[in-house]
Amino acid sequence: MKTIEIDRDVYNYLISKATTADESPSLILRRELHMPQPTETIEVDDDTYHYLVSKTANFAESPSDILRRELNLGADPHHEPTGEIVFHILAGTGAQSWNTRESAIVATVGNTLRIVNDDSVAHRLHTDGSPFPHHSTDIPPEGTANFVLQTPYDSTATNHPLYDHDAGTNAQFWINVRPLP
Repeated sequence: MKTIEIDRDVYNYLISKATTADESPSLILRRELHMPQPTETIEVDDDTYHYLVSKTANFAESPSDILRRELNLGADPHHEPTGEIVFHILAGTGAQSWNTRESAIVATVGNTLRIVNDDSVAHRLHTDGSPFPHHSTDIPPEGTANFVLQTPYDSTATNHPLYDHDAGTNAQFWINVRPLP
């Protein structure tokens, strides 16, 4: 955790965007910048896993969504109904998956997915037309590409996973796109 000093007007803006009285400026900033929540990996026994799966309410729910509901923790703070979702391909990704099933991007039809390539090699997302058309060019190192999410999509329930066109099917990209409410 780092401490930064910000101007009062920026602080006041962040506080004005709070969804609850006790929401921290750090969480507000993360949400306003469309950054995914930090994640932790835990091990659960088979019974707990199957229980959680049985509590899934819709295809786009993450384990955290289910746990928030089951533990009465309130709404999911990182889902934005509209706007831009920014995803960074991390430096050193190479031919590996861009993210994991557990850290899947959650978005809504109509959002714009901005992919920023922080890696030293080019990447290109392969789709079969969903949740957006297949891109024809690579995203160069330090480059970006924008994609309007056009159709619902569930990375965990499809026979057509998204993956890095240049690296092959083992370099997956996990995203769940919800329909418009």
